Amino acid sequence: INEASLNAWVANGAQMSDTVARLYKEFKKAAAPAA
Repeated sequence: INEASLNAWVANGAQMSDTVARLYKEFKKAAAPAA
């Protein structure tokens, strides 16, 4: 997931769909232990 693009997209007023929000949450959870 390109986090910068996602953040810019949301900052411009876009709303994440339920699916995108779920995938993003799973991505963040998976990335956290590796960081």
